[in-house]
Amino acid sequence: MRHIETILIDDFDGTSGATPVRFALDDRVYTVDLSPKHEDDLRRLLAPYTEAGTREGRLRIAGRTTKSTAGERQPRANAGHNAQIRAWAQRNGMAIAEHGRIPGAVKAAYQQALAEHQTRRSGLAAARQTTAAAGTADPVLNPAVPAP
Repeated sequence: MRHIETILIDDFDGTSGATPVRFALDDRVYTVDLSPKHEDDLRRLLAPYTEAGTREGRLRIAGRTTKSTAGERQPRANAGHNAQIRAWAQRNGMAIAEHGRIPGAVKAAYQQALAEHQTRRSGLAAARQTTAAAGTADPVLNPAVPAP
């Protein structure tokens, strides 16, 4: 039988029983293994700054997803999708800013229009398959030929 144990050592004095403590400064995230005493020292040292500062949300860790909290910025991964929503909203006469959060009502209207469009497309595809199977003219592909 094999038993593996991981013992974290305090990064300052080399004592065992440390726990990892994460913090961020200047957009860089740090992890330091600290004994309970040194963790208390760090928290006491940072307390005046954290109390005077403005909390901006939780740290993001690469490879993990977190729920958004108020005030956090959304990842730019949706930038292309947001541009599509903005363009659609403008084409449909909705007032929308070029930057910033897209109102929920605009997103909902876009999703509804997209769902209706996809339903029409799937119905059209089914109709084309039916007319092709029956050997009849397709009024959508060739409108000059009347439908039977």
